[in-house]
Formats: sequence, structure tokens, C-alpha cells
Amino acid sequence: MGEKSKNGYLDFEIDLKLKESPFQFEVDFKVPEVEKFVVDEPPDTGGEGKGSNASRLLASATGFCLIANIAF
Repeated sequence: MGEKSKNGYLDFEIDLKLKESPFQFEVDFKVPEVEKFVVDEPPDTGGEGKGSNASRLLASATGFCLIANIAF
């Protein structure tokens, strides 16, 4: 994860590298246990469909957050 900063929040870094197409990025959370992954837009919106798009990632993150709060 990250280290707690002086204000009590977690500090973390994320790297985004532009890949082959203009909508394709490699995401690196800079955590050894977490693999890098590709985000991309579907072909009908100009991407190559080689990864989830931002809307799907946001929906999954929101769903995870809600379920994690209910379950734990």
C-alpha cells in the first residue's frame, strides 16, 4: 500500500505509460505484489479494446468499495 503521511492519509504513487494507441495506457501501482495492467477504450470509441476502460474500472472500484464496507 502506502505509508501514512503526517496528515494521516496514505501516500502512494501510480505510473501511467502511453502504449501503442492514443487511448491505451499501462498502469503501474508501484507495489511489487500487484501486476501492471493495460487500460484501453473499445474499438468503437477509438481504442483497441486491449483492456478495461475508465468507466469499467470506476464501476468495479465503486462496487468493491461498497461491498467491502457492507461485508466487513
